[in-house]
Amino acid sequence: MEVKTSVQLSTKQLYEFLMRHTYYSFGGVLGLLLSIGGFVGFFVLLPDKRISPMYLGVLFGIGLLFTVIQPLIVYRNARKQSKAYKKFPLYYTISERGIEVEQDDAKGSNTWDNVMKIVSTKRLIIIYTSRMHAYVIPREALKDSMEEFKEIVKNHCQASYINI
Repeated sequence: MEVKTSVQLSTKQLYEFLMRHTYYSFGGVLGLLLSIGGFVGFFVLLPDKRISPMYLGVLFGIGLLFTVIQPLIVYRNARKQSKAYKKFPLYYTISERGIEVEQDDAKGSNTWDNVMKIVSTKRLIIIYTSRMHAYVIPREALKDSMEEFKEIVKNHCQASYINI
């Protein structure tokens, strides 16, 4: 059994993946808490006339850092990366042996033993081979072969976390 698909990740799909990857980690949660704390500190201390405007500005800047600035940076990166996928789409072959991917002249593969976890969102299937590397496949690319994909994963993948 084998599933083949080609993928041209859009900016929106890449943004969703990158945001999930960024904010579903310890550092992402910590950053959000820091930003929320910055906003809380800003609004709590705002009425106090003894507090320096520079100090309030720093608190407001900290509040913006992970709630506004980071998502804008992630969007910019997603937009840049999606341009590469428009020129050179990814071709996936998913089989009992593992996952093979081709893009332009480059080829790569991973066996199911190397898969750490598989996460499914509303629009994406993310197959992590390490904490920093993942295959991102839009659900729409697998719509005709989703059952075959699930069967292959169920029978061959030993990842610690599978949510499809």
